[in-house]
Amino acid sequence: MFLFPRYPFIHIFYIFFICSFLLSSCFDEYRDHHLRETFIPQIIASSGSSLSGEIFILPSTDILKNIVASIDHAQKKIWVEIYMWTEKSTIDAIVRAKKRGVDVRVILEWNVYGTPFINKNTFNIFSGASIPIVYADNSRYTFTHTKFWIIDDRWCIATGNLTYSSFTKNRDMIYCAADPLISKNLTSLFLADFEHKKPIFLEGIDARLGISSINMRPWLEKNLETSKNILYVYNQSITDPQMLWFFDQKEKSGTDVAVCSADISDPDDGNDLSDTSMKYPFPFVSVKKPYPHLKLFLLDHDTFIIGSINLTQNALDNNRETAFLIENNPKLYSQVKNIFLQDCFPEKVAKK
Repeated sequence: MFLFPRYPFIHIFYIFFICSFLLSSCFDEYRDHHLRETFIPQIIASSGSSLSGEIFILPSTDILKNIVASIDHAQKKIWVEIYMWTEKSTIDAIVRAKKRGVDVRVILEWNVYGTPFINKNTFNIFSGASIPIVYADNSRYTFTHTKFWIIDDRWCIATGNLTYSSFTKNRDMIYCAADPLISKNLTSLFLADFEHKKPIFLEGIDARLGISSINMRPWLEKNLETSKNILYVYNQSITDPQMLWFFDQKEKSGTDVAVCSADISDPDDGNDLSDTSMKYPFPFVSVKKPYPHLKLFLLDHDTFIIGSINLTQNALDNNRETAFLIENNPKLYSQVKNIFLQDCFPEKVAKK
C-alpha cells in the first residue's frame, strides 16, 4: 500500500524528496572525505578570549607541585606532547593517573639534540605502566620541540620542558587556559602527531595559535609587525637572519626594540651572535642566571606571545613547535614585562 494512495502526485513528490535527501547526504560524505584528503589549513579569526588564562613563571618548585596536583586531580584525560620529560614527580603522577583510569597519552622526542637518549627512561616507565606513548615522527620534523599538554578541559603551552632544571634553574613560563577553540586545535594536532599523520584542521587554525611547520614564520612575523611602540624579545637562541633583519627594520621604523638571549659566550646554547651589539642598532644583551630558556615576545602595552619557538630556521620552518598570542591583557603583560626588564635590563627598572 502506498503512503498517499488517494494523491499520487504527492507520493511522487515524496519519493523525489527522499531521493534528493539521500543524494545530498552521499555528496556531503564525499565532500567531507575529499576535504580530509586535500584540506589546506587556513587561519580563522578568533572569537575566544585569553583573559581567563594564567601565566606561571619559572623557576619555581611551587609551580612543579601545582602541575603534579593538576595531574592527580585529572578525571578524564592527560595528553602530553613534549621535547624532554625527565622530572620524577610528574612521571610518578602520570603513572598514578593511568592506574585510576585516566586516558593518558604521551608523545616524546626520541632524538633530543646533544642527549639522544634522555627520554628513554621515561618512555620505558610509561610503556611498562601500559600508557600509550610514541616517539615523535622525525621523518616529518627535525625535532618535535613543542611543549603542550591537555588535562581534562584545560590546556597549557609552555616554553620549558618537564625537567628538573625547568623548575629549579631556568627562566621559563607556562600559559594555561580553558579556551575551547584552542583546545580543539591542540586536540587535532596531538591526535595527528600521535598517529604520525599530517594534521587536518577542517575548521581552520585559531588566529592566536602558531604551529610549526604549518604557519609559524608568517604567523609570527604578522603578529610582530603589529607592534608600533614596543617590541621586546626574550629568547634562548637567536640565529635566524631573517628575524634579525626584521628586528632591525622595526627599530628603524621607530619601534622600541630590545632583545635578550642566552649567554652568547656559551657554545652549547645554539647562539652564534658574537659582536651582535656592533651589528644592530637596538640593545641586544645576554644573561646567564636564571638561564634564559624563554621564548617570549612583548608587543606594545598589552599583548605578548609565548611558546616553544626559538628564533632558528629549524624552529620556524622544520620543527613541530607551538606558540600562543595573548591579546588585550595588560595585567599578564605587566607581569612578563617586569620579568624581562629585571632579568635583561635592570637599569630600566632602577630608573622607575
